[in-house]
Amino acid sequence: MNLEELLIPAKKPKGKWDKYVPVIKQDDTISIYLTGEIDEPAEYNEACHAIANATESQTIYLYINTPGGILDSGFMLVNALTEAKAHTVAIVQGTVASAGTIITLACKQVIPKPFSTFMIHNYSMSGGGYSKGHELKQRQTYMDGHNVRTFNAIYSGFLTPKEIKEMIDGKDFWMDDIEVTKRLEK
Repeated sequence: MNLEELLIPAKKPKGKWDKYVPVIKQDDTISIYLTGEIDEPAEYNEACHAIANATESQTIYLYINTPGGILDSGFMLVNALTEAKAHTVAIVQGTVASAGTIITLACKQVIPKPFSTFMIHNYSMSGGGYSKGHELKQRQTYMDGHNVRTFNAIYSGFLTPKEIKEMIDGKDFWMDDIEVTKRLEK
């Protein structure tokens, strides 16, 4: 063994559990684990592909425990889930917040596990590095209008119209598994 082999560790082969979003296929079940921040859209390509290509005889389980993250990635998953032929089930564990809630509510069935928490709020945004003032203002104006329509579509039936307005105006809604279950049964 030479000096370089001693100093540089061998690369461990990556397995399915080493991926940012593990997608596990077994028989007629696909399990997808969203257990970190909702990151860049490219991290969800495999999950969206699995969802889009699942058949009516399959069940997709999304195990969700996330503080939220990038809305565009959330919308990518929402579109895949709402168009899915398979039965989709969100398993809510720990805290599911922000973008995680829109993904959860896109599933045909939601199972909040004991001690889980749901947090719904208006979006957060950063300038994304260097931006001109007028560009930030235009984006903010657009996002405000876009998200009113979007949030009404996503949260309608789960939140009341009054709660949706309060959320858009800046109120955060924290719910435990019991409250989430009660709202889902309506």
